Amino acid sequence: MIWDDTDKKQTLKQYGIALLKSECDPDNARDGTLPSNSFLVTINYDGSVFHDIVQCYNASAAFDAYYDKFGKQSVVSIVNTSGRVNPKLYGFKPYEKKKRTS
Repeated sequence: MIWDDTDKKQTLKQYGIALLKSECDPDNARDGTLPSNSFLVTINYDGSVFHDIVQCYNASAAFDAYYDKFGKQSVVSIVNTSGRVNPKLYGFKPYEKKKRTS
């Protein structure tokens, strides 16, 4: 297992992404019930190829999270899934920035 529970929570807070499926089959990305802002991330880690489905508002957030966790040349590809569900209806809550007090 490449993600543990603390990594999932930290990733959500720091990068604003949600890990929907970890180490899954790439055919799971064809599921229409996924949110429209989900991505299939393919990574090469310790000589093995893994596929994760993440939810975020842009692919650069997913790239930053995976690059920081797994290092250089680990991200093979990031592609959109076939999800058609509105993210607001899927239940994703984006990371809220702290409000400044004057």
